[in-house]
Amino acid sequence: MTKAEMRQINDPHPARKTTMKTLTLKNVPDDLAYTLSYIAKEKHQTIGDIAIQAIRQSLAVFQASKCNRDLTAFFGGWSKSDAEEFERNVSVFEQIDEELWKK
Repeated sequence: MTKAEMRQINDPHPARKTTMKTLTLKNVPDDLAYTLSYIAKEKHQTIGDIAIQAIRQSLAVFQASKCNRDLTAFFGGWSKSDAEEFERNVSVFEQIDEELWKK
């Protein structure tokens, strides 16, 4: 694949593309069809969306607009309980001291 083709695939402005190709898969094994369907239901997405994600992942082709741009890969992230604990602990800073603002 040429560099120009790779740039087109990884275009951060996919709206520039005027058409999208339609692919039809034949002879999909039952276990694969079931797995795609199961994941789609779990994620509340279409089977087509899940198939596209799987193809992108297996071919290591990612859209730049959907790339993670944070530092989670380097420094980790918070679990849901960690985030909730943090929110509880800093909630005191959301309160306004009316007396302080009168001075």
